[in-house]
Formats: sequence, C-alpha cells, structure tokens
Amino acid sequence: MLYAIIAAVVCGLDQLTKYLISSSLDWHEYVDVLPGVLQLTRCANTGGAFSMLSDYTWALTAVSVVCIALFLVLLTRKWLDGGEKAALAMVLGGALGNAIDRILYGQVVDMFVFVPTGLSVFNVADVFICVGGGLFCLLYLIKILKEDRFHHPALKGGEMPELKRLRSRPRLAEDGEDHEDNG
Repeated sequence: MLYAIIAAVVCGLDQLTKYLISSSLDWHEYVDVLPGVLQLTRCANTGGAFSMLSDYTWALTAVSVVCIALFLVLLTRKWLDGGEKAALAMVLGGALGNAIDRILYGQVVDMFVFVPTGLSVFNVADVFICVGGGLFCLLYLIKILKEDRFHHPALKGGEMPELKRLRSRPRLAEDGEDHEDNG
C-alpha cells in the first residue's frame, strides 16, 4: 500500500506541475527561476529523453505500458526490500505521469531547463524516473555486494580464491631462482 501511495503522489505531483505550467505559460515562454541555473518553460515533447524517437509516440506509449506492468509485478516480489520497492514506486509514478500525457495528448509537457547545459527540457516525472532508477540500482548493487561478501561460499573468509592463488604462487627472484613467498 505504501508503494502505491508513493507512485500516486509522484504521478499527482507530475500532473499538477504540468497543469500549472500549461495554464500559466505560453508555448516556449521562458521564466528565470534561478538566473543562469534554472528556467521554467512550456514545451511539448512527442519523444522520450532528449526528444529521441519523437516520431514514434505510439511505440513509447506501448513501452511505457509494458514497463508500468513490469514495475507493478516487481513491487510484489519478496526478494526486493523496502528501499528498493520505494525507488521502483518513484519510477512507476513517473512512468504513469508521462504515460497519461502520451495517451491523452500524444505528447508530454516538459518544463524545467537546466541552463548551464541547455541539453534538455524535462518534467517532474523525468526527475523521479531518473532518481528512482538510480537509487534502485545503487541499493540493489549494495545488496548484491553484501550478499556475495557474506553468503557466497567462494568468498568466505573475505578473500577471493583467485587472489589467494596468486599470493601463494612462488615468485621469481632477481637471480632467476624460484623463492617461496612467506609473507
């Protein structure tokens, strides 16, 4: 239930900001929020990130629907912990927000411009997709590393077998003789 609330709040924030921007700014009007750093605008994006695949809104919509279904399934899995599920819920909420726009309007409203790069215009859904996706990857990687270090039979004792083998090999001395490495 908590994860459904997180996804709903993210989706709601996304839709609210898109409504506020759409009712406040004309298309391609710019307003400085933090001069030289952040601007608000109102842009239509029929594509994905960086307007890629802008001629394939139908394909992006289909991919969004499949991803939403996948995230819903993942949120029911017991092998994911609470932090990982919360991160996936953020991605789910963002995906829902952008999917709603694509289905209803055939485009997504973007509004934030990070001025120093000027590379792209993005929205609240995009922020949560990136932050949630990055957080999920980080948490899952930490989990894998902890499990491998403490539970994987080959790593018991904290050292990899290959490293032990390398350390136990005789080394060549400057005189060409083999000498045992005793420490």
